[in-house]
Amino acid sequence: MALAKGAVILEKHVGVPTSAWPLNAYSASPEQTPRWLDAATEALDALGEPDKRYEPSENERASLGSLRRGVFVTKPLEPGQELDPSKVLLALPTEPEQLTANDLSKYIQYYASEQIPALGGVLRSHVRMVDSRVRVYQIVQRVKRLLLESRATLFSHAEVEISHHYGLDRFEEVGATIVNVINRAYCKKLIALLPGQRHPEQHHKQKEETFHVLFGTLRVTLDGVSRDIPTEDVVTVERGVRHEFSTDTGTVFEEISSTHYKDDSFYTDPAIGQNQHRKTLLRYFFG
Repeated sequence: MALAKGAVILEKHVGVPTSAWPLNAYSASPEQTPRWLDAATEALDALGEPDKRYEPSENERASLGSLRRGVFVTKPLEPGQELDPSKVLLALPTEPEQLTANDLSKYIQYYASEQIPALGGVLRSHVRMVDSRVRVYQIVQRVKRLLLESRATLFSHAEVEISHHYGLDRFEEVGATIVNVINRAYCKKLIALLPGQRHPEQHHKQKEETFHVLFGTLRVTLDGVSRDIPTEDVVTVERGVRHEFSTDTGTVFEEISSTHYKDDSFYTDPAIGQNQHRKTLLRYFFG
């Protein structure tokens, strides 16, 4: 118990009774001491080392793997098609080398490298994996530094969107980071653009919005006409007006608007609307 609570030094009195003096109650006998040391060793082994990840044995891996639900496709998957996690069946038994529920993540995409029949188990050899976790982490660190520099007041439990309209590889060129604060009859977002970053042209049919620049300079283009909005200034984008925004310096601004609807963003470039993976949603971004 002491080791589990973080103790790093244990003290134990060891004594030998004599005809004149009995062994006191808080001391161990020489016979008890090895058992006490063995118990401490067992506890340390069970706790593991704080700076190392426990590596299970092959038997442990096989046993745990057999208890995880395997990934099965509900419809045939053709070569090159993406595995949609919302359209799979998770079930037992799991085949050796099959993807399991633990392998599904918003940071990982799987693409079929061969045809997989309906209700077929998805083996690792059947798919090509693209893992974006490290890339997302790098983006998070850059955006956090910009937000700290801006001294903007942050809502710690807000949902954060990393918008990468043409993919994560082009995020520093085209994209934005959006902190969703509230969305009711009124809406407030905090938007961060890295230096040199641009948000592509779009328009809204239902939403009217006002940008209030908190840090840096924001360049806004409305129906093809551009103007620079300095810190503390505001600009309003009316319904139906085509708008894009960018920055040379890096900027943080508030978007204050009427209700935001997910189907109310119409991009001038139709390829953006067809990209189903243009947003990565994060919780505990500021944790």
